[in-house]
Amino acid sequence: MKKYIGSYKNIYICQSKDEKILKKSSSGGFVTSSLIYALKNKIVDAAIVVSMNKEKPWKYEVALAKTQKDIISAAGSKYTIIPLNEFLNIAEKNKKLNLAMVGLPCHITAIRQLQKKGLYKNIKLLIGLFCGYNMPFEATEFLIKKSKIRRNQIKHLKYRGSDYPGGFLIKTKQKLSFLPKTYQQYPEGHTTISNQKHYFLPKGYYDFLNLMFVPKGCLRCKDYTNELADISVGDAWNWDNSSVVIQRTELGNNLLSNPLVISKKIDEKEFYRMHWHNIKHKKIGDPLTLKAIMLFIKIFGRIIPFRIISLIVKRITRTKRRWSLKDVGEHWDRTNDYDEINKETYSYFRRFTDGYKLSDIKDNAYVLEYCTRTGNGALYFAGKRKNLRFVCMDVSEKMLKIADENLKSKGINFKTILTRTTWFPIKDNMFDNILCFETLEHLPHPELTVKELARVTKPKGEVLITMPNTLWEFVHWFAAVTGIHHSEGPHLFIPRKKMIVYIKNAGLKIKREETTVLIAFGPKFLVRLGELLERIFKNSLMKYIGLRRIFVCEKI
Repeated sequence: MKKYIGSYKNIYICQSKDEKILKKSSSGGFVTSSLIYALKNKIVDAAIVVSMNKEKPWKYEVALAKTQKDIISAAGSKYTIIPLNEFLNIAEKNKKLNLAMVGLPCHITAIRQLQKKGLYKNIKLLIGLFCGYNMPFEATEFLIKKSKIRRNQIKHLKYRGSDYPGGFLIKTKQKLSFLPKTYQQYPEGHTTISNQKHYFLPKGYYDFLNLMFVPKGCLRCKDYTNELADISVGDAWNWDNSSVVIQRTELGNNLLSNPLVISKKIDEKEFYRMHWHNIKHKKIGDPLTLKAIMLFIKIFGRIIPFRIISLIVKRITRTKRRWSLKDVGEHWDRTNDYDEINKETYSYFRRFTDGYKLSDIKDNAYVLEYCTRTGNGALYFAGKRKNLRFVCMDVSEKMLKIADENLKSKGINFKTILTRTTWFPIKDNMFDNILCFETLEHLPHPELTVKELARVTKPKGEVLITMPNTLWEFVHWFAAVTGIHHSEGPHLFIPRKKMIVYIKNAGLKIKREETTVLIAFGPKFLVRLGELLERIFKNSLMKYIGLRRIFVCEKI
């Protein structure tokens, strides 16, 4: 399969540990962190980077970055064609410096050819970006025109602004009059934040822009993954604001020693799952139907009303999970009544009691509780078995602090891990048991999370998963809006059949499956009646109408 991505040594998922870099970057911050690392460790003296012009913030400028501040200010994607000569002019003027350069496949290929002829040998490190298409500056002008914002009012323009995966974002110098829309983190269209007007279009719009403005040279190019770079970098799709990194040379390997970057090795299969659509486009070619669509959009795209394009983008993305782990963490950070409400909720503790009854957990087990929240799962299981050791992991800093206090007060043997990535900062085959209570429905990429749960489980180890029945979505909504229960936050309930596919694809087999809880709350006599009906209909109606599905799985 190397014929599709070129020669390489290893493939990784990477993410910067620096929150400032992570926020400024487009996907994981690996390029920015690597340039800073190369500068500090004297691998290079400076880096040729692309920034946005301070005087004309809608235009790019190629610059020489000699400090960490310079490199961070240049972070983020620039979706516009940049002539190679602008890089070469800087390299020519700084012949005595060892330089790093970040470029697209066309840039890197040209540099390699020139270096074969003995030119530009001072460019020592080539970091290559993945590229499916690029666009002329005309595409940027098109979006600015659609925003109805005058250029002299633009304060900042970002091609991947806002939370990951971001999109086209304009911030103005001052508030202008306009018709506002409901505020989210930069909703589509216009909004006002901090007395500024903001214009935002999600990244999905670039799919149309690419087809409308793609140059002929990009259609002829066969290099998607920047095959001649020392190290190639792109979006790690479905891995929450992370970079996918292809290490090609030993010089590229040096960058992976950066202590400010966390990394996880993946195989080709996982890489192709993320990027096959673009690799296929570059290496194999598009089907005739797609070529016809491309031709239609290229000819008529400029005159299609933008509201129609908006409807198509929303239609394509409406069934996708449009939130991140950061959003989930921030929801639970805002939740102030989690334990107060749940201690009175009968159905809440059934996840632990029913899960324990079905589990084969033994004394002295090493246990991971993923999305532990306030630690109640660990507390319950620790009270049932001797000498359990826990790792309690969550995406909410506030919940982890509460869990820390609760578990310490009971003398539990544990440690906590705060994570904002789908992939876990944990080695393979570590745990005897995994506990995952009512969590997967909140995650942006549940299938990948199940694979991670399986990865860190020992062979023959046990993974306990609970999740709500999709039939109960309305009840959860009603309980939240009436104040009976806290809001579920970002979530999308997972159908049983889909969950079974996730489990099998992760290399797990289901040992036991049961659906529990018929009456979620109410007077004691009503709850007891519900328990009686559960026993009567355990093997018939319950699997369709019960509130909670429980899967006890074994790693094959």
